[in-house]
Amino acid sequence: MEQKISTHVPAAKLYKDEVANEITITGAPRDLKQVQNVKEKMKQDGRFTRDAIANVHELAYNNPGIIHIISTYPDLIIIMGIEQMLAEFQEVLRLHSKQQLLSYDTTFCLGEFYVSPLLFRHTAFKCDPVMMAGCLIHERKLQSHHKQFFKTIFSKVQAKGHPIATDEEAAINNAISSETNLIRVGCHRHMVNNIKRWVDLHGGTKDDRSVSVQEFITLMACETYNEFTVLYSQKEKRWSEAFVSYFRQRILPKVDEYGIWALKNFYECKTPVTTNQSEGFNTILKSLQNWKEVPLDAFVLSLQMLQKFYLNEIKRGKASLGTFELKPDFKHMALNFDELHIEPIVRPCNIIESLKNKTFIPEQNLPNQIYSNAKYTQAFQFVCQDAIAYSAKLGMFTVFSERATAVVKLFPKETCSCPTKK
Repeated sequence: MEQKISTHVPAAKLYKDEVANEITITGAPRDLKQVQNVKEKMKQDGRFTRDAIANVHELAYNNPGIIHIISTYPDLIIIMGIEQMLAEFQEVLRLHSKQQLLSYDTTFCLGEFYVSPLLFRHTAFKCDPVMMAGCLIHERKLQSHHKQFFKTIFSKVQAKGHPIATDEEAAINNAISSETNLIRVGCHRHMVNNIKRWVDLHGGTKDDRSVSVQEFITLMACETYNEFTVLYSQKEKRWSEAFVSYFRQRILPKVDEYGIWALKNFYECKTPVTTNQSEGFNTILKSLQNWKEVPLDAFVLSLQMLQKFYLNEIKRGKASLGTFELKPDFKHMALNFDELHIEPIVRPCNIIESLKNKTFIPEQNLPNQIYSNAKYTQAFQFVCQDAIAYSAKLGMFTVFSERATAVVKLFPKETCSCPTKK
């Protein structure tokens, strides 16, 4: 029955539909109460489990400097970002490059929570690769959640006058305005989608959508504000009264957040500004969208693994290895091969597959390992880092982490000295 039931449809309607459509007597639900019970069970199964939240706390404890805030009441809020990546973020911001563009967007709703990543461009490398500085995982789209995120991240990173691309969400933009010294710029992709939506709601055709979008793109490509005003006055005469009204109310007051003439003072606009600029993060999201009921702890771990992958790539690039190559002006940031410390980690395209299918597909030539969830993934990472020692005489394991050392015994009873087990 669960395969046919949706938690969004009233139980009474589901019961009537099932009884009417089921041919056999045994195939139909027993009564309305049975449908209500199944719906409630599905609803509870979709909620954050105690184990998942406990695993996130354990991940934070065993790996200090990754998760900065975990709050579960009144709403779930997790603020995360590896300290080494935040340090790299700070170093890059000090370069004051006009190729730098931050972006922040509530990307999508994954089950019971939303995901809002803060992305930046590592402008010391050619092609300016995009990476995630930090991430907010939250239950509701509240301004207070975004304010807490920016307050936390920018208490660790100093930034002033750098552009950050966002959509039109007031909660995000107000939080940036109150908690940072960043300059908000508009995301062209979101504005284009808004224009398309407006045309559709007003009975426009596919051609109308294309023309309206192209008009916006052409106007925003003007090199000076005077050029924009001249071109705008010409185009406005050809528009419908409805579109003129829409443009004046929704776009004209914000043209300095979208027009190249304004952005070029602090950002070299080679392509339209967008919040959707990270291929690695998009890979994770696309994989997660196909994984229904993704566990919270697995998602947090996947973001940690993604950041560690790019930290490895940064180190390789600075040592003239891998796909990243330092620009000539930043050769002073180079590392010697002997200074490299590369963690065994999974490629972005394999992270979700590894967690979902219980297999480890390492980036380096390591043997495949089997694990069932986020806890076992952490355990495997301890093994890879040679952070476990066994004493045959005492019959116990010693596990070393950055925060503390734990003693584990398996016989005659499984015991562990770490605080999460007390």
